[in-house]
Amino acid sequence: MLAAATNLVTKTDFSNWIAASSTTLTDGSGYLGEPSKIFEASGGTHRTFRTPPIETTAGTTYTGSFWIRRVSGTGTIQLYHQYSAQGNLTNITSEISEEWTRVERTFTGNASNGDIWFGIWVNTQGDSVEIAMPQVEEGSVATSFSSLPPTASNLGLVATLDNRVSGGANATQTTATKQPRAHVPVGDGHLYIPAVSSNFASVNAPVIPATADFDISIDFIINQFASGTGYSHLLSQYQGSVSGRLHFGFYDHQKLLYFFCGGDGTNPSIDIRTSVDAITEGQEHTARVTRVGNTVALYLDGSLQQTATSGVAILQTSTTQIGWGNGRGLNGAILSVSEGSNTNIDFSDADHKASSFTCSTGQTVTINKSNTEDPATLVRRPFLRFDGSDNFMSGLFNQSLTSGGYMFVAFSVNYGSETYARVFAVNSTDPDETDYNNPRGLAFSLRQTTADKVGWYYNNAFQDGHDGTYDEDIGAVLHELKAVDGEQVSKVNNADAKTKSLDLSGLSSEKFTIGGRYDGNGNAAIDLEYLYLFDETLTDGEATKVRDYINSASSIF
Repeated sequence: MLAAATNLVTKTDFSNWIAASSTTLTDGSGYLGEPSKIFEASGGTHRTFRTPPIETTAGTTYTGSFWIRRVSGTGTIQLYHQYSAQGNLTNITSEISEEWTRVERTFTGNASNGDIWFGIWVNTQGDSVEIAMPQVEEGSVATSFSSLPPTASNLGLVATLDNRVSGGANATQTTATKQPRAHVPVGDGHLYIPAVSSNFASVNAPVIPATADFDISIDFIINQFASGTGYSHLLSQYQGSVSGRLHFGFYDHQKLLYFFCGGDGTNPSIDIRTSVDAITEGQEHTARVTRVGNTVALYLDGSLQQTATSGVAILQTSTTQIGWGNGRGLNGAILSVSEGSNTNIDFSDADHKASSFTCSTGQTVTINKSNTEDPATLVRRPFLRFDGSDNFMSGLFNQSLTSGGYMFVAFSVNYGSETYARVFAVNSTDPDETDYNNPRGLAFSLRQTTADKVGWYYNNAFQDGHDGTYDEDIGAVLHELKAVDGEQVSKVNNADAKTKSLDLSGLSSEKFTIGGRYDGNGNAAIDLEYLYLFDETLTDGEATKVRDYINSASSIF
């Protein structure tokens, strides 16, 4: 399943589809590992088999597709897209035979921003077809089939290539105090700042001028305010309690935005703010402050909140802090900071997880990180963050894994992984056995003790460590392991190939873990971008497709 888009069909096993009256619906034999249905117009003509309503947007292009073959009859078959801007039906009869064929059609969303129905229309009584892998997606091209619903598309976690899906249960989060957390770019990217001190961005110049007029605007999201008294800042120009010191941020416990500048002996302080509870957690807001002459005005989402009059000179510092707080970080996202034509910091201009970058107006922006498993991060790609302490994900295969497989995993390392930190491992559940000191389990990807090596582990022995690959300073790596009986090949970034020919005939695992060990130890402090496990031996050409797809999406090597 390469470059698959979000599938708007929520039940690709047809469990919530609606068949018209006077029809017969039976289970098919499936196709490429996916369920199929045989639909017959047994008691009438012009019979439909369709999805529940699918929400669409007027003017947006969608592509509907499915695999189909004729079971009986010779009559007209049509693809059903009821209430689309192109009408309801498209004739696909000439494309259908007794052999499986993928049929696709492009149409535009409901002209009233409403729903469409998607499915199949059989015109002639007694005719029947078998269909599988229905998909509706945005865009004018039918991409590879995905059974993932819209809410499960953050990570490219799949079972096999070209739809040979094993059908196992989904991974589930543990009930640990901390949970792995999915990060998805807001727009084209943002700066994530956790609720941990010493995590913030800094600019190598003052952003707000001393006495000139200014117009500063900051786009932000607060994930959650702290419960106690205190404050956090969008922006600070501060060097102790001196006149002109500036804070633009929040009183956390009151969920309000304020702008403060310390006064001098002649001019009063500026202290303007919104009402209590003005900031909605999890919602994007725009904070803006202007000064024209001696009049300073505070705006929130375009609405004037409060004004003040003061001629105080704002402190000019060698650095400006963004997202800094009183003993804690902002706990949210900052998208951009702009001040007229002088400063334009768009965090989507930076590389993913970069430590610094130069913004379009020439200033250097540095990302300051504490030694924490949850550091401030420039987010340009989706990932799932594991804390290296007490969280992991686990699940069960639909049958015992006995033949080994081919794994691809793309991840980057953060501070704080445990000894032999697992990225991905499998183990037997009869009973719940270890993944390392018996022949039934296998750690596909893990750290060697506390070293900077990624490798794999089988039957009480670490295998094939790749030097310098488990390191928080090198960014994302792509580890791939072919592990089948008699042949194992491990690579990192399509290089440093290490081979073995171990006997894996004893492998028999029902459980998998991601980001930790089966028993809650061996936790990895990583940002996981992709995890692919194929339950068959891939050809070299297929492996190249998977590797190239991950690399093109994440620019790893």
